[in-house]
Amino acid sequence: IMDDWPGYDLNLFTYPQHYYGDLDYVLIPHGIVVDRIERLAKDIMKDIGYCDIMVLCVLKGGYKFCADLVEHLKNISRNSDRFVSMKVDFIRLKSYRTS
Repeated sequence: IMDDWPGYDLNLFTYPQHYYGDLDYVLIPHGIVVDRIERLAKDIMKDIGYCDIMVLCVLKGGYKFCADLVEHLKNISRNSDRFVSMKVDFIRLKSYRTS
């Protein structure tokens, strides 16, 4: 995406009414995000050579992304000739500022 790209017009999408007046445009539509997560899952499976996978999800913000990625990984494994074992664990990060 180019820095000066204006985004997609809001008239192309439906979105919750409580966002009316707050949004100017859509930068990346949900469908593109879903497609990229699926592609990432395919790339991961290709790169690891169907070894067992340990997924670390960073809470709280990464949960939805992690769940979608794991689901795509499971689908690829389910439809391949070899089962890939997968374990998911969660970590939580905190940041502190010292003044």
